Order: sequence, then structure tokens, then C-alpha cells
Amino acid sequence: MAALKSFPAESDDGNTEYKLHLKEPDEAKFERLVTQLQHRMTEGDGECIYEIGIMDDGSLQGITKTEMEQSVATLHRMAAQLNYCVYPVSTLELSDGRLIQELIVREDSTTNYQNVTIAILGSVDCAKSTLLGVLVSVKVNSDGELDSDSLDDGRGKCRVKIANHPHEISTGRTSSQSLHIVGFDSKGTLINSGGDHVRKR
Repeated sequence: MAALKSFPAESDDGNTEYKLHLKEPDEAKFERLVTQLQHRMTEGDGECIYEIGIMDDGSLQGITKTEMEQSVATLHRMAAQLNYCVYPVSTLELSDGRLIQELIVREDSTTNYQNVTIAILGSVDCAKSTLLGVLVSVKVNSDGELDSDSLDDGRGKCRVKIANHPHEISTGRTSSQSLHIVGFDSKGTLINSGGDHVRKR
């Protein structure tokens, strides 16, 4: 990403908003910014991305650390007014020390959720079932660290957790399709750690 010169120009549609900065807007501008945030959230069905330090044409301008702190604080104020949450995704430091930051805004809701479907494909014996078994059965402790005892042991410990039939367990080869769910809250915290019943449908 360090060699990146610019982003595509900003579109009026979609859920991505470019802002050079959001520092200390007056009351009228703040209300316009909140309205704009609502539009981007609607476009993203409850989720949008803010790129701060980028011009509308996509050029990477960057802003100072103080300007970035003020801009992020303003975005948090905007989001709080609408019951949204803001989370940092990444920060890029340009060669002159100026910063660009990407943040994601999400609805703070237990009823509106994003559903992302990921299909795992590959040739036989390339660990598709093992990978899925780890993803849907891994346990995370209160500090957000993985419990090493819940990882695969190299002999199919996790693979059997997604098997649907006895012959899949005995042969180690999956012959049926299945859907497994991994859930996260608006803060990105795993909410069904350790193979809870909600994971498999």
C-alpha cells in the first residue's frame, strides 16, 4: 500500500465516503455531515466506510496527527447522534508524515446484521474441512486470545466437528454440503466461540 498514489474518485453512490478532514465543524456543517453519514449508511445497509485524509478525486493528501484526532472525534460524535459505532480499520503514514485513516461505521443493533457467505473449494485432501472445522470450533478466551487446545491436532480433531455422516469421519473425506455460522458483534468480537449450537445449520 505504500506505493499507492491515489484511490478511485469518490462516487455519490455506495457506502464509501472520502473526507480530507472532519475537524471542528460548525453546527450547520455538523448537521450536514450527519445527514451525509445517514445516506452512506443507507447505501451500505447499515455499514459504511470513511476514508479520512483523501480528496474527493481520490488523491492521497493526508493530514497531521492532531487533525486526524480531531476528525475521528467528530466522526464519533456524528455516529453517536445516530446510535452508530465507529471502529478504526487501518492507518497509512505518507512519506511526509501525514496520515490517512480508514474507519468503519456500523449500526449498534442486535437485530440488523450483515451476512457474508464464504464458500470453500479445492481439490481433495487440501484441508478444506480441517480449515472450516477450526474456524467454527475455535475457542477464544476473555482476552481475545485463541485457546490452543481447540485447534486441530493434525489427525482430524477439528474436521470431525463438521462431518454430517459416519463415513465422512472414518474416511476423512467430506461428501456432503453444510453451512456453518461464525458470528461477530458490531465490535468484531466473536459471539459464538467454541462451537455453540448457533454455528451449524
